[in-house]
Amino acid sequence: MTSYENLPLYLMNVKVFVKVGLIDSIGWIKRFLFGLILIISFVGQMINVFKTWSVDIGDTSMNFYCLLLMTHCLIRFSIVVKKAEKFERFFQCIKQWYTDIERKGDPKMVGILQEITRKTQKLSKLTIYLAALATIAAFCYPLSFDERKHMITVQYPVFDVLQTPYYELFYLMEVVFLTPAILVLYLPFTNILLISLMFGELALKDLCVKLRNIGSENEETMLQDFKECIAYHGKVIDLCDDLEDLISVDGFFHVALFGMILCMLLFVLSMMTAGGLYPMTMETFQAILRVSYSYFSLLQGLNQ
Repeated sequence: MTSYENLPLYLMNVKVFVKVGLIDSIGWIKRFLFGLILIISFVGQMINVFKTWSVDIGDTSMNFYCLLLMTHCLIRFSIVVKKAEKFERFFQCIKQWYTDIERKGDPKMVGILQEITRKTQKLSKLTIYLAALATIAAFCYPLSFDERKHMITVQYPVFDVLQTPYYELFYLMEVVFLTPAILVLYLPFTNILLISLMFGELALKDLCVKLRNIGSENEETMLQDFKECIAYHGKVIDLCDDLEDLISVDGFFHVALFGMILCMLLFVLSMMTAGGLYPMTMETFQAILRVSYSYFSLLQGLNQ
C-alpha cells in the first residue's frame, strides 16, 4: 500500500486512482482494461454520430454531447497514465507536508488543517452519493424506453448492438464498467484538484504565520528563520508548478470541448421555445446570461 493512499485530506479520491491502476506502476493490467473500455465506447460513439448525423437534431445533439464527454474522459485517462509518476510524487509531497504541519505546525494552523480535512471529507462523501445516484440512473435509463436503448448509443459495422446477445453484453458493460470509469475520471479527479487548491491556500497561511513569528531578539536567529521562510515559499511555488503541470492540459481540453457543447446547445435552443412561452432567440439567451451573472454577483457579494 502506498504511503499517501490513506491520507485523510483526500479520503477515497486518491485510493480510487490507485485501486483502478491509474497511478500504480504495477497495475498495468487494470490500466489496460480501463483504457480498452473507454476506447471501445469511443469508437462506437464515433461511428454512431457519423451514421445518424442528419436523422434527428435532438438525438444528434445528445450523441454529440456524449461523444465529447467520452473524448474528455480519454484525454484525462491519457494525462493521468502519462504523468502517473508525477501524480505519485505530488501526493507523496502532500502527504509529507500534511504530516509536518500536523506534528510540528502552529496550533492555529493545525486547527485550520483539521477543519479543511473535515470539509474535504464531506466533499468526498458527497461524491460517493453522487456516484451511487449516477450508477442507478445509468442502470434505469435504458429500461425507461419501450424499445431497446443503451445509456450511451453506439454502433459497430460488424454486428448490431441492439440484437441479443450483444444488447445485453453492452448494457452490462456500460453499467458495470463504463459508468464507474467515467465517474472515476470526473468526480475523484475534480475533487483532487479542489482539495489540492485548498491545501495550497493553507500552505500560504502557514507561511504568513511563520513570517509573523520571526522574532527580533537575535539577528542570527532572525536570519535563520527568514531563510526557512524563503525555502518554504519556494516549496509553495513548486507545489503550484506541479499542480499546473498536472492539470493544465486537461483544463485546455475542458474549455475547448465544452465550448463546442455550448455552441451545439445554442444551435438547438435557437430552434425551440421554452415551455411554449418564450422564443429561444439569441436576445433571450443573452438576457438569461445577464440575469444569471447578476444573481452570481449578488451571491458572491453576500458570501464575501
